[in-house]
Amino acid sequence: MDVLGIDFQGLRICGTLASLEKYTRGLLMPDISKEIEVFLANVLEMKRLVFFVGAGISVPAGYPLWSTATQAALDCAKAKGLGGAAAGYAQEKYGKQQYYEVFQILQDELPEPTFYEIAEKVFQGNQQPAETHRLLVGVDCRGIITTNFDSCLEVARAQGGKGLPLDDFPQAMASDKFYVLKPHGSLTKPRTMVLSRNDWKRVGANQDFRELLAQCTSSCQVVFMGYSMRDPDFNQTWDGILRERLFRSAAIYCCAKDALRPEQHEEFRQRNVKVIEFPDDGTFAFIPKVLRALVDDQKRAAVGPEGTPGVRPEQAAQELERYVLLSLQFSPSHQNRLVLVTKALVLEMLGL
Repeated sequence: MDVLGIDFQGLRICGTLASLEKYTRGLLMPDISKEIEVFLANVLEMKRLVFFVGAGISVPAGYPLWSTATQAALDCAKAKGLGGAAAGYAQEKYGKQQYYEVFQILQDELPEPTFYEIAEKVFQGNQQPAETHRLLVGVDCRGIITTNFDSCLEVARAQGGKGLPLDDFPQAMASDKFYVLKPHGSLTKPRTMVLSRNDWKRVGANQDFRELLAQCTSSCQVVFMGYSMRDPDFNQTWDGILRERLFRSAAIYCCAKDALRPEQHEEFRQRNVKVIEFPDDGTFAFIPKVLRALVDDQKRAAVGPEGTPGVRPEQAAQELERYVLLSLQFSPSHQNRLVLVTKALVLEMLGL
């Protein structure tokens, strides 16, 4: 029998529906090799990467997206006695995807203990990191900023034997150690969770956070992944920073195809943000594939042919630039570039 071009007779060896599902899923899995190639080509230096990640990276670990968690919170609030008028108004805000406004209504109408009890309940997950988290902390990057409340990144890093990352904004800015920063708070401290309009105003006014983002734009390369760009606190903060500067190194925004409005593409382009769209069915399956390719590329760069230390082309270019700048100190007349590089190489070998 042939349905949609698939020979189901040839699938009799599978024997079970599970096998059939796995087979057909493999046939329908989109090829994203070209998009991954574009992504890797835009990564300049691993150690300078700062990942800005959202709910999409924790979906594989059983944590909800904002839309799901907000509806669940509203349903819980109704069960605990939220008034009909308030419930209707909150549902209207939900329909407009104004999730912070929904939580603001719940925060205003419910007793504080009840509100945070609901928040803890609807944002709970499996408590264990998924492959996405393990891959992410496996990248030898500068650090990670996350809007998620879970501790999967910290647990994944500890399980990998690398110890806990820095979690303090001033320390992260002053040190070169790896960090995982959570400006939206944590499930372990429910009252730090940024849920409502009043909460995100507090984050937008956080000067340490603003300074960290400014440092990222000026000295690192930011990669947005699993993040919707809908948080008003971050958008306001980014707008303020980017009115004053552009990303020094082009930032990369990885998202599902058609996730952005047409005008957003032009807005990102003007701000020196490279948008890479991936085919996706809402599960963010492209994220672990991208991270796996990045980790593999990192390993290849660390070991060259026959076990010799490897160097990425981008790193080689940066080293070349450093040599040229060094040699300019000894060449006021700005001689031929090749001569300058040669002089710099000699000075480098001599240890001068």
